Amino acid sequence: MKDVLSGLFCILKTGMASLHVHCHRELFHACWEVLLDEDFLHAYRHGIVLKCADGVLQRVFPQIFTYSADYPEKYIFLWTVQQI
Repeated sequence: MKDVLSGLFCILKTGMASLHVHCHRELFHACWEVLLDEDFLHAYRHGIVLKCADGVLQRVFPQIFTYSADYPEKYIFLWTVQQI
């Protein structure tokens, strides 16, 4: 994406950064819109009945977990994972 945008000569560097941030935000929200469709929201609110390995029917509720950290925390986390 950045490569395509950098090919546009009529945009200043500050405008390019703003355009990149805008496109990133729009893509992020479009992805969430696809993920959070009506089927998922219904399952999130009411659960899904699944037959478990032992044959018992259980109602499960899907969840989405996110991991958010600043750069030093991510770096330490990745270094720790690589050491294992």
